[in-house]
Amino acid sequence: MAWLASSDGLNRISLANTGADGRELGRADVNPAAATVSRTHCVLFPTADDTFTVESRCTNVSGVRSGPGADWTWLRRGERASDVGTGWQLAFDRALTAETLFTFQGSSAPSPTLGGQGVWSWALESGWSPYSPELNSRLETAWTAGAASLLLDPERRAVFETMLQVKWLQHRAPLSQNGPRLRASA
Repeated sequence: MAWLASSDGLNRISLANTGADGRELGRADVNPAAATVSRTHCVLFPTADDTFTVESRCTNVSGVRSGPGADWTWLRRGERASDVGTGWQLAFDRALTAETLFTFQGSSAPSPTLGGQGVWSWALESGWSPYSPELNSRLETAWTAGAASLLLDPERRAVFETMLQVKWLQHRAPLSQNGPRLRASA
């Protein structure tokens, strides 16, 4: 059985029993409040053992790549990518937030583990403070998947490119770019 795992570690989408008509994916599968994700963003059509053809159905773009670090192919409405399978990634938004970045997992793939080798901390005036084990696992999972950012809670987002923790307000622009710094250590 194939499935998609979100890079924030919070969402799994089963692709079991996907028939010839395909499996529609959209806002309800990703995040009902995600304004950049269409109600029907893309459709996955099964092609072979745990592989799919992805067809974009949205006014935004759908992205696919063969794995973290590979170049993205951005599909416009009606465009397709074939032979997408285990290890490939699907993005519902060019911003590549962990909530909209998914990795294909096949039936032979191990169960997802939230937890990694790194210990993620954030800076306080009094020094560095480690995140909770759950947030540490989510940060490590998103970082490893190549996400650009991760929503930590309703008001804070970790931005990996700048390694800043930024205070956000309901998926709008950041209130401040001068948030506490993040630190990943092995």
